[in-house]
Parts: sequence; structure tokens; C-alpha cells
Amino acid sequence: MHRMTACTLAFLALFLTCGGSTLAAQEDGAKPLSIVRFTPSGKDTAATRQIVLEFNRPVVPLGRMERTAEETGISISPAVNCQWRWLNSTALACQIAEKDSLQEATEYKITVSPKITAEDGATLPEAQTHSFTTSLPRLVDSSMVVWEDPASPVLRLSFNQPVTKESVADHIYFQDEKAAGRISVSVAADKNDEEPPKIRGDQEARPLWTVKPAAALSANAKILLNQEGGLLSSEGTEAGIESGTIREFYTYPDFGFRGVYCFDKKNQEILLTPGTPQTDETLCNPMRPVSVSFSSPVLRSAIIDNLSITPALNGGNKDFKPWGDENRDWSRLSDDRREQAADFRTPLPVGLKAAQDYVFAVNGQKPSLWERIVAFFKGEETVQVSGLKDEFGRPVPPFEIRFATGHRNPNYELVYRDAVLEKDIDSELPVYVNNLESIGIDYRKMTAEGHENGSTGDVKVPFVQDKQFAVPAKVRDILDGRSGVLYGTLNTTPAVEDKWDGANRMFVQVTPFQLYTKLGHFQSSAWVTDLKSGKGVSDVKVTVYVGSLADPRPPQNILAEVTTDADGLATLPGLEELDPDLSRMAAWKDEDKRLFVRIDKGGDMALLPISYDYEVQLWNVATGIYSSSEQKFGHMKAWGMTAQGIYRAGDTMQYKIYLRDQDNNRFIAPPDGKYTLEITDPTGKSVDKKEAVALTEFGTLSGE
Repeated sequence: MHRMTACTLAFLALFLTCGGSTLAAQEDGAKPLSIVRFTPSGKDTAATRQIVLEFNRPVVPLGRMERTAEETGISISPAVNCQWRWLNSTALACQIAEKDSLQEATEYKITVSPKITAEDGATLPEAQTHSFTTSLPRLVDSSMVVWEDPASPVLRLSFNQPVTKESVADHIYFQDEKAAGRISVSVAADKNDEEPPKIRGDQEARPLWTVKPAAALSANAKILLNQEGGLLSSEGTEAGIESGTIREFYTYPDFGFRGVYCFDKKNQEILLTPGTPQTDETLCNPMRPVSVSFSSPVLRSAIIDNLSITPALNGGNKDFKPWGDENRDWSRLSDDRREQAADFRTPLPVGLKAAQDYVFAVNGQKPSLWERIVAFFKGEETVQVSGLKDEFGRPVPPFEIRFATGHRNPNYELVYRDAVLEKDIDSELPVYVNNLESIGIDYRKMTAEGHENGSTGDVKVPFVQDKQFAVPAKVRDILDGRSGVLYGTLNTTPAVEDKWDGANRMFVQVTPFQLYTKLGHFQSSAWVTDLKSGKGVSDVKVTVYVGSLADPRPPQNILAEVTTDADGLATLPGLEELDPDLSRMAAWKDEDKRLFVRIDKGGDMALLPISYDYEVQLWNVATGIYSSSEQKFGHMKAWGMTAQGIYRAGDTMQYKIYLRDQDNNRFIAPPDGKYTLEITDPTGKSVDKKEAVALTEFGTLSGE
């Protein structure tokens, strides 16, 4: 009885479901057939390889989806060679091959006659039409090519399709921001465009054109390059519709000297102009670049030949040519001139002396007899001009500027921030100083006797003004003549500004040993040699421990301790034991905990921080070889097999998996413990996951 009830319920459920489907189909069939969407649509549409008509309800059953143009009753003008196909039961597409692409700048008209018939016999109530326009001609880029004269630029215009020369001339124009009217453009083919033009009627069409003003523009004025709708393409009959400003720029002013750019003692850039007195605050910093500035581009060679600098940049050494022998001219006539105050600078090839008065001048030249005669009959005054001309050939009026440099700012340089000094050799860590009164070092030191913190106090620096020289850091004195390690920070009087954090930090050691350490995953090696002879050193105590670079102390957190053999070699544990998760290898800051390898023998020591500063990568000496550190168990290998190659959904898969660890020489059995097995499909999606899986004594796992 119960089974009969269950079957009856199942039958009723199926019946109701089927009835619901029939009712839905009837409701759809009651709707009039119509087209709800055409794709593409509108003007200036992007390139497409499909024209799609979407109906408001299913029209055809799934099956034969291809149709001929006659079967669809659809016409397109201009004609399009395409394959008609139903994408699904509601969407019909005209699929276009690449060789039959739609023409640009063309309006296409689609007429759909009431020929398409739905399964229930419904057709469109009447013919429907639709139109769209493919991509219209438009400007996509502009750039400055060259200035032919101070008020006549040549610009390169790039279009999305070939456009006619005449339409560019008619619909692109210059305009002075402060004047009414438009200035026509003169259009020419781009010299770098090697493609032959396309022809529209009797007109050339190109995707690249150059334009320049047909009449001279105003000097030192803001100019707009504008466009308006009307560009015509060789590809179709529809004109471009975009309008607006393409580019803004400024024409050149008269050629003139603007001044000298330098940096003050606070490292702020300043402009010195002729006749403007300097103050202590505007003295030029002799350690920063200096350049001369003009209102229009000047070739470097013209400045070399005409600019007088006193005292000379060569310091009186006739064999020294600060500007060099070769011609290093480069034209700047393609400058965009986006700012009215834009200038053109030429840097001096060398720095200026400290606390020195300078005179930069360009002298005038007396007009020739002929120039004076012409000026007399014109009633004009004769003026002196100079030999220094800009790239347009305009001479600059003679000028002279007087200015001075200041003293060098106090400074120091620690060239060797990590250093090793050989014991029993007369060497020191140099500190290069400039205009400093004193230096001092706050330190933390470690020797075989222990560790100690302290400070040298202020150590007076010899007075040598505006000259950089080296003074010893006296690391050996701080270590009391012993072998040891020093971490210190340098302090100066006066304080040096604008130094980066860490510029005054030093890590220095005095030792008779050279220590190499090769870190492996399973095993590491240390090699100790004598700096004096290069021979291996035996019976050296090697200790690996965890510590901080900024606070060197005797080993406490000891991870390994061995002794070198007769060749100075010692074997150490690998990183899987010394740093299982590689966190110590990732130490970055001096205060971070990291690995250290320390060696001791007879009161002498050396310390090797495991740090990138001391690292030698294999790819530096052997191309294509590099280290690949892994966390503990990172070098385990797993592989497996199944009973067959391909499985269908729902099949039972039988598998066997092998797992092996490695040591320094070979594969070994994996460690005991619980493992997690996860199976994924080709897309990476997890199919099955089993926790706490145990391996057999042979390191295998099987199941289904």
C-alpha cells in the first residue's frame, strides 16, 4: 500500500510538471513575434564580426541552425557576405569572415521581412528596418614634429583610418586664444609614412598627415589646434563627427638669456638673473649641478663657442677639456612647448668651485660696415649682437651675470658600511669628511672576551675647508687591538642633513680569518682559511646561532657546534634544521633575528651574518644556476598511478600514490605522521579531500 502511494505521488508530480511546461509554452505562443534587439546599433560602432537579431521568444527548435539568406528573408544594404546561423532558439546572427569585414564609415540598413516563422506559425506582423553606422573617421593622436621657425610648428596627426587631405585642411585649424578667427592648416604627407595613399575619388587619403599653419602665428602666444566634424575617409561615405581642441601649445618668445639655475645650501633649486644681487641664502651649492637657461633651444656647441666663464672651468689646466672633444649636440626643436614659461637649459659639464665668484658672459659683436650703412639709410639704430644664436638662427643680446658659490655643506660618506679588516695589517675603515668639526661613534662590540657597549665621544677633525678627505674610524682602537666585531652609528658635528636612514651605520670586524658558508637544505658546509696565507685553518670552533646584527653578543641560542678538519672544512646541519620555515633567512632589518656563523680559535674570531649583504649568488658566477631554498619538507616528491587512463563522471577510480623525502644523496622514506590527500580536477577544483591519512611502511597510499 505504501509503495502504491509513493508511485502515485511520483506520477502526479510528473504530470503537474509536464502540465506546467505546456502552459508556459502556450503563454509564450500567445505573444506576437517581434525583434527586441539589433546588435550593433547606433553611430560610430566598434568593429564587429556579427550582426545579431534577437527575438522576444523562441523561434526555432535546436537542431539545424544554419540558414541561407533566402530562408531568413533579411536583406542588408550595402550587401554583406555572411553566413546566417541561429545562435540559439531566439537569436539569429549574420557571421562575417575576416576577409568580408564591414566597411568603416558606412551606414548599413537591415530590412527584415515577415518570412521567419516560429514553430507555432507566428511571423512578424510587418517588415522591420534597422540601421547602424560603423566606426567614423577620427583623430587618435597628435605629436610635435619640428618647429620650422619660432611661430610655425609642424605637427603629426594620426587617424583611425585613412582620411582625405582636403577634409583635414577644411576641418582642422589653428586658433590664437586671444584673437578671433581661425588660421588654416597646410597639409602634407608624413615623410616617415612609407605606405602608399588610398584614393577616394581624385583625393589622396592617409592615416597620417602633417599640418602646419598656412600663415604665421603670433609670437609668445597660446595656440589651439582644433577640429570640427567633417573628416572624410577612403573607406566609406559617412563623415566624422568629433569636434574640440586637439592640442594646446605656446609659440616662442624673443630669444633671450633667462639666467643661471643652481641649488642653494638647502638643496632648493633657484634661478639667478642678471643684475639681481645674491644673499647668503642664495649662494650656489658647489656640490650640485649648475645650468644656463635660455628662452629658446640652443645647441651645446654654440654655448661652448660663445659663453665666457670666469674663472675657467678647466681651472687653468690647458690639457683638461671639460666640455670634451666630441660634438654632443642634439636638437630640441621638437619640444611640445606646453608651458609659456618653459625654458631650455644646458648643464655645465663639471661642478663649480666652492666659495668662488663667477662671471658668465656673452659679448656683443660690432655691426659690420654694410650693416651700419643699411641702418643709416633706414633711420635705425645699430645695436650690438652676439655670436650665440638659437636653433632658429636668432642672436641673443649680449649679457653678463655675476654670482658666487657658497662653502660646501657639512657632509660625510661611509663608503664601506660592511667591512672586514685583516688582523696584523695596518689598515683602517675610512670615513670621508667635508667641513666637519668632529665625528664620534656609538658602538656595540664583541670579542672573544665578551661584549660591551660604548661611545668614542667627539673626535676632532682637522680643519680643511671645502675639501673632502678621509679620517680613520679607529675601529682597532675601539676593539682594544683584539680580533672582534663592531656595530656602530656615526655622529657628526655639525649634524649632516638629508642623509638616508642607515647611511651612518657600520658593521666592521677585525679578524685573521676568511669564512665561507654554503647553506643547503639537508646539509651545510663551512670553510675557514687564513687571510695571510690562504690556507685552510684546522681545529677552529664553528658555531651557528640566532642573534641580531644590531646587538652582537656571544652565542646563546646555539643551533650547531662543530670543529674544522685539517683542510679548514666543517659540516653543518641544513636549513631544514637551522631555519625550517625560512623566517630567519628572510631577516631584513639590522634588529631582526637572523642566523650567524661564528668561528673562534686562540682568542681570534670572525662572524658571518647570514645576510644578503654577504651573499654570493650562483648566477653571479655560473649562468643558469641559482639557489632555490624551500621550507622543511619542501623537497618531498609524490607521484602515483591509476588503474586506467581516462575516467567518466561517476566512475570509481583506483589509485596508488608514492611519497618520498630526500637527504643529501638520495630519496629516503617519508617521515611518519598523518597526511592530507586532496584530489583536484583539471581546472584545479577540489574533488575529494581526506584528512589524517596514514602511509604504509613503504611510504605509499592506495584507495578508490
